[in-house]
Amino acid sequence: MKRQSFDKDNYELNFGSIFTHDTIKTAFKKFLKTEFNEEPLLFILEVEELEKIKNDEKKGQVFIKILKKYIFEGAERQINISFDKKKDLLELYEQQKNSESWILKLTPAETFENVIKNLKQELNYDPFKRFVRTKECEKLMIQHHKENTVVVPKIFKSFDYKLEDFVTPDIVDTDFQFALSLLKDDYSWKVSHLVIYLTEIS
Repeated sequence: MKRQSFDKDNYELNFGSIFTHDTIKTAFKKFLKTEFNEEPLLFILEVEELEKIKNDEKKGQVFIKILKKYIFEGAERQINISFDKKKDLLELYEQQKNSESWILKLTPAETFENVIKNLKQELNYDPFKRFVRTKECEKLMIQHHKENTVVVPKIFKSFDYKLEDFVTPDIVDTDFQFALSLLKDDYSWKVSHLVIYLTEIS
């Protein structure tokens, strides 16, 4: 579908584009570097490259290299993961380290699946939220707004409270949805209408 005009306030950068679009990926990587937090993205990208390797011998070697680079205690680019996840990966390292070929039952993507899922959530809810507010991101959105997988329409939610909703202290489903929306930290709130209460003190 062709877009007749582009209003940046009605669109947002697709989070997935930081992994799939070279220009967006480079810009986000540069942004993470300014925050001294590029390791999660670099780790995810290296695991994606590992998954593409067909040769079992090379696959095993790269797997060991990634663990030593990102998972080992005191590693060059150690990422922050839970104790249990690190323990599981180190156990797989012990299985794989003396083999000249890939011997694990899981694929590389399956091996790192839970770690990558958590890292993507952390990237999405923290640095990505700051990145999309930068001038650099705004420029990228303007440049790539015709690419429907990069720049996507915003989904707006409206919470239309009525005066009677504040009479009783009941908590309803709308209140929970409103609270969850606040947690998204997207800074796109707009006041649809303002009600001023004047109380006469006698």
